[in-house]
Amino acid sequence: MVCMDTFLRKATGEIPKAILEEDGFPTVICHVASGLRTSSTMEFSEGTKKLIHWCYTTLPHLSSSGYKVIFSLSGGFKALHGYMNLIGMLQSDEIVYIFEGTRSQLIRIPHLPIELNDDYFEKHAVQICMLATGQYSCSSMDLPGIPDVFVDKEGDGLKLSAWGSLVWNEMKTRILSSRLLKFPRMEYTTSFVDDYREADEGSRVRLQETLAKGAVLLVNSDGDTAPLKVDGGLRYGNYEARFHDGKPVGHFRVSKGLRVSCQKTNSGKLKLYRFGREEDVNRNPTP
Repeated sequence: MVCMDTFLRKATGEIPKAILEEDGFPTVICHVASGLRTSSTMEFSEGTKKLIHWCYTTLPHLSSSGYKVIFSLSGGFKALHGYMNLIGMLQSDEIVYIFEGTRSQLIRIPHLPIELNDDYFEKHAVQICMLATGQYSCSSMDLPGIPDVFVDKEGDGLKLSAWGSLVWNEMKTRILSSRLLKFPRMEYTTSFVDDYREADEGSRVRLQETLAKGAVLLVNSDGDTAPLKVDGGLRYGNYEARFHDGKPVGHFRVSKGLRVSCQKTNSGKLKLYRFGREEDVNRNPTP
């Protein structure tokens, strides 16, 4: 169940949650979608992107665990329905509606076998993956010919729109698991490339999303690693008494159990050495 982050809408979401729990449903989650406000196009777009991210990090796990995912889109305001209908067509098994005040059967729309063309996103995957972090903007010259629906203009820069975020989430697994992207301020060693190739699909995707985040922080700080140290996800730091070519060897998190070992270069880049399970990388962090 999804509700907005206002007192009234949170309370409204708790009512059907309580009813379902009384009827014996073992797990009922009421997700509070933050930032979904219609006071401006930009605010609504940012809130929608957060909701899209939540859908794409939650629904695939449910589907792979054997659950049938059904979108009930009877409520909510009209501005959001266009997005939820498309997400439902791509990520759910079925969409259902019921008209208010009637006792008729549910209107059911089955999953549609839609496949999006990923040629443009494949070609410009580095820039789009960095835009997807939400901490980066680029110029129109970096994304020549991108359809307006995929980006929002913010001053002289472009940011990924809610539609762009939705399409990227739908195709990013194919792109990020198929090849290692060359992000700015990141330098890859042979051992790191080999580790990427040996990793499973999910680990490859998480790695490249993390590299995009690290690249954005380095680009925005002109090569300073301080933002990587204070970032709660990356937690960049140096190993104790671990050196390579006379310089300290560092590391950062990809997930709870995955790490990357690296070394800062004089040119403000990170030279990446190893990627894999935390214990394996910590045991042998250098090439």
